[in-house]
Amino acid sequence: MLATERGQVMLAEAWGFYDEAVALLDKGDLREAAGRAWCASERATSALILERTGRELQCVREICVQVGFLGQESEALAAFRTRYDIQEGELYGDCFIDGHCEPEEHHAELIRGTDSYIREAERLAG
Repeated sequence: MLATERGQVMLAEAWGFYDEAVALLDKGDLREAAGRAWCASERATSALILERTGRELQCVREICVQVGFLGQESEALAAFRTRYDIQEGELYGDCFIDGHCEPEEHHAELIRGTDSYIREAERLAG
């Protein structure tokens, strides 16, 4: 359980986006599913940042920079930063924005694996 109400709301939003991503994936819409999985990742990451720093960031660039700073605090946060980079680069950038979703199995695995990403963000936030 996160300490702030806003963090809890963000985490609930992350789970909602994740559910949408899986539903889209099950319908065969890999590109849109990747976009929703990215939204889930961003919300979970934002909750983590809020809980650890007290700051709610609005811009993806700011979030990326802050995840980098957090990654210097521990090995667990460094590993989370690596996962964030994959979510942002492969799901958001490559698949959703650019439409390069090959191999499909890889991207589907990243989408479905977003649930563990959300859980890890919650764990690291607490």
